[in-house]
Amino acid sequence: MNVGYLVNRVESRIQTISPEKIALKLESNETWTYGDLNRISNQYAHSLQQMGIVKGDRVGILLYNCLEYFALYFATAKLGAIAVRINFRLSSEEFKYILNDSGTKILCLHSSLQDKIELIKSSIKVREYVCLENENITSANWTNSWDVLEKGSPSEVIGIDIDKSDPVMLMYTSGTTGRPKGRFGHMKIRYGLQICKYSNGELMNNLSQCQRDLFIMLERWKIFRYPF
Repeated sequence: MNVGYLVNRVESRIQTISPEKIALKLESNETWTYGDLNRISNQYAHSLQQMGIVKGDRVGILLYNCLEYFALYFATAKLGAIAVRINFRLSSEEFKYILNDSGTKILCLHSSLQDKIELIKSSIKVREYVCLENENITSANWTNSWDVLEKGSPSEVIGIDIDKSDPVMLMYTSGTTGRPKGRFGHMKIRYGLQICKYSNGELMNNLSQCQRDLFIMLERWKIFRYPF
């Protein structure tokens, strides 16, 4: 199964069937439609490509709950890259270990967390930083502003061969009994069909079973209150 192909097939169906339906809604009532999510994740993916990210590379995500989090996660999946999802509650030293151990090339972070990273910046191997401003804190001069990701093409990413056994995510344990340990999540599809209640069955009736199973990742994420 080529998951990259299935992602593109599913998203093309979203565009023609129900791109205006709500895909994500935060507690702040901010929303994105499926059309928004598809377009923005494509923009991020193309921009990451232009920054040198290729299949298998690690992209760090150090963000609080936000709509951009999901688009960035999808963008890395489209490229066959691996999202290193980092718990924002950790200390600078824990960040240092995870970033070096994972081989993160680009770190995307909220501006309110950049002070923790600046403390360890000289001792980590991250190549570039992309900062999303929050809490009225401006981006540091050693980061790229978030609009560097938003300048990418909204067209679908093509030409990347992705298999269901490819890793898509790397998360670390809390390390209470030693160093944090990384664990990969793969492109395997294993979620139920709860999405039906959000699409009124319209989209599901027009997708194959494989496409339905893949598409359900959105529903799984949407009901998460926190990333961890």
